[in-house]
Amino acid sequence: MSSKWNWYRCPYPEDKFITTPIIPELKVLDVNGTELQGYEAHFLGVESEVFQLHLVDISEDLMQSEFKHHFDAYYKK
Repeated sequence: MSSKWNWYRCPYPEDKFITTPIIPELKVLDVNGTELQGYEAHFLGVESEVFQLHLVDISEDLMQSEFKHHFDAYYKK
């Protein structure tokens, strides 16, 4: 069976895909320097684009106040 994916290396090394494991010491702050509380956080993305920060298991109140556009898009379909 043939596959374009190689277990040992990315078939598109020019994309420079990066993903991190969960970073327990990572603190995520809002624009005022207040820490946003979540269960875990990690980064992923490709160097040629914007990296994403995944902050997992945040409260509904935090989601509504800090990420209103995402909250509205998901819950107010």
